[in-house]
Amino acid sequence: MFTGSNYIQIVKEVDEIYTDEFLKEICDRLKISNFKRKKFKKCVKDAAISYLNAVDMNSNRITPEKQSKLMNNYADAIEEVQKQYRNIQQYTTTSGKFGKSLRRLVSKTKEPGMKDMFYPYVDDGSMATTLFDKFLGVIVEAARQAPEENIGNDKKVIEGKLIAFWVASIRRGWDMCVSDEIPFQHGKTYKEMGGDTTNTCPRILCLLFEKISPNTPKTRVKTALRKVIKTDKNMSVANFITQ
Repeated sequence: MFTGSNYIQIVKEVDEIYTDEFLKEICDRLKISNFKRKKFKKCVKDAAISYLNAVDMNSNRITPEKQSKLMNNYADAIEEVQKQYRNIQQYTTTSGKFGKSLRRLVSKTKEPGMKDMFYPYVDDGSMATTLFDKFLGVIVEAARQAPEENIGNDKKVIEGKLIAFWVASIRRGWDMCVSDEIPFQHGKTYKEMGGDTTNTCPRILCLLFEKISPNTPKTRVKTALRKVIKTDKNMSVANFITQ
């Protein structure tokens, strides 16, 4: 289960959203026996808590395009700093005054590790001006190359993955508790049947999901259901987010 900074609040919200009356109605429609209802209700709540926590934890994602713009702006800013630093080093007066000021600040700092961080460039009597220039250059290059680094799925829009994660979480409880008469499947579409048909599973899933994400179209849940059904039941539900 995902646990973000708002975990406790989310748990309270889920308890309020999934009332005993609502879950009883769901269990009745799924023909869940009395001794399995407690387990299924827990599964539904746990899935909702994990989903909402995952949404919360991923709320600050930005698109790769915005990432590149942000990194390039940072690289441009550091390059300008590097340029101005070189201008200072051209003159003994500005270079000397800057070095003296920096050494004084570093010597007085009580910040853990700060002196160690500056040590290669600044000591009690001098300043390694060329090395500090190179240090700035490395920062610039790191920012330029950063957008190409792979740290997992970093797309802003991962709603589909999170919904599939929720559906897969529900599937575990469904397989253990729901009557065999109501299998975990998407059913056939109107076109496939040549007429209307009742698809209990997707309808129940939509009812459950609507409670925790009322603005999400039902088609997103049905799409996630079709995706989950095609996967191995033993696969970790977290893989639906990370893959």
